[in-house]
Amino acid sequence: MQQRFEQATRLMDQPGYDARRVHEVLAECVVQEPGNAAYVAALLRNLRQNSRGAGSASGPPPHRFAEQLAKSADEQDFARVFDLGSTALIDAPRDVAVLEQLARASQTCEHFESAALYIGRALEHAPDKVELHRQAARIFSSLGQIDEALSHWQRVESADPRDDEAPRMISVLTLERIRRPVSDEATDADSSVEPARPNSPDPPTGPSADVPVSRGAEKPKALVLTPRQRLEKAIADYPENETNYLKLAELHLAEDRLFEAQRTLTRALNVAPELHIREKLEDVNILRARQQARMARQRAAEERTVEAVELAEKLESELQQLEFDIVRARCERYPDNKSLRFQLGVCWKRRGDLREALEPLQSGLEVPEHRAAASLEIGEILQQYKQFPKALQCYRQSAQLAVQEPQFEDIRKSALYRAGVLATQMKLNDSARHYLGELVQADPRYKDARSRLDKLNEIDETI
Repeated sequence: MQQRFEQATRLMDQPGYDARRVHEVLAECVVQEPGNAAYVAALLRNLRQNSRGAGSASGPPPHRFAEQLAKSADEQDFARVFDLGSTALIDAPRDVAVLEQLARASQTCEHFESAALYIGRALEHAPDKVELHRQAARIFSSLGQIDEALSHWQRVESADPRDDEAPRMISVLTLERIRRPVSDEATDADSSVEPARPNSPDPPTGPSADVPVSRGAEKPKALVLTPRQRLEKAIADYPENETNYLKLAELHLAEDRLFEAQRTLTRALNVAPELHIREKLEDVNILRARQQARMARQRAAEERTVEAVELAEKLESELQQLEFDIVRARCERYPDNKSLRFQLGVCWKRRGDLREALEPLQSGLEVPEHRAAASLEIGEILQQYKQFPKALQCYRQSAQLAVQEPQFEDIRKSALYRAGVLATQMKLNDSARHYLGELVQADPRYKDARSRLDKLNEIDETI
């Protein structure tokens, strides 16, 4: 199982990897060892990297999963909950109900570290849901993370001042924090972590590693460190071991702590200036730049001020430049990598240099996972150069290739739309009706496809 896990995580670092297959492997790992926080973190990271999944990213899981999850939870069949929940997530990675059920099952089974990861992801998508904060507070209390637990109880109290559990738990945890001597805390931390060794396995996780918060005047119990805290201590003890930096960066990424991951990888690069660490840092730099650009766009849409719009445009330009520089450097390192060549072509096209983009984009036609996207990109360039028949052929090919893989549904819709619009301009009304009709059947509300199809049908009726 560990070998399969390591193989799956290596695949996640490769461009254009099969996200669904990786999810299946990681889900199997989680079902076998639901208390292994590393397995859960990798599963959530894969979902984040491919948030569209094979279906709707924001829609609910299939109805059968929702019903069976609730039934299995009521029957306390937690093995079934982990199985169904991990299966449902690939098509609904943002479904809060599924994440909440997984967190609750992990908590009941005393897999508190896994529960913290699930509940943290659920809170990302529903930060104002009071019951999630209540559940998170209980989970962090079980982990001995008093400050985290207090923060969530305070959110509960703020949302509902009449709640009587929140102020009571705040008082208990505040007293517990006062009673925990700093010296005892340091001693407990030292005794709970084994020395890190290169290539050594992660410290064990599960019920034996979790200690509940002590009550009343009892002697403070041993401080239990989270995976992140254990790795931070291992780095402090063995700063020359780059493996711990990489593991810590993975945990930061799983929790969407991009700045911390960036900083950790920078430290790793100073310790071991290896190419794989540099490329990992480059990936995180892009993720953080995308996050900043996305937040700036949202702010510009909300505020609609000149300053906000200019900032969004500036960050978008910087993101494109960063992506271009990194991809071009990697193409120089790996000149035979056609997937990277395709990505470079996409970057050239975004910059408006269509002639430079055409040749590297054609490399994508030789990579199965890029063929549909490459055909679409090339078609758009050919249309710009008014080579309409060739462009239409590319759109048709893109739609045909995309229909074979559910994760390429967005590409298929875009190709059908462009084919329908271009065929209309070329007066190929029968072809246009075919493309737009197929698109409307797949997504009735896609842009103005419905109105365009109605106009074509009106023309046909008047002839």
